[in-house]
Amino acid sequence: MPFASVRLNADTVIDLFPKKLWAKQPGQQRGLLNHLCMAVSKSQWQALHERLLEHQVEIETGPVPRWGAHGLGTSIYFRDPEGTLLEARYYESKTPKGECLLSS
Repeated sequence: MPFASVRLNADTVIDLFPKKLWAKQPGQQRGLLNHLCMAVSKSQWQALHERLLEHQVEIETGPVPRWGAHGLGTSIYFRDPEGTLLEARYYESKTPKGECLLSS
């Protein structure tokens, strides 16, 4: 992997992407933060997606499959009123605890 990850607990991971991997992408803010990702249940994700569409909030990317802390999930990306890129993701099922997928 081209970046390091720090697992704080079973549900919290911080991915440390080198700025060179994301700084030149269109629409990225200047600074140290690329984006924040929130993992939610499928029903919460669907309700959020519907609400964003209802309020005409631009979905920049998605729904798209993305690999994350608990395996493959479905994500949408949008911005908060201050311009921070947010990702909302749900997983169909979590990776069983203790299973490491790095060697696969």
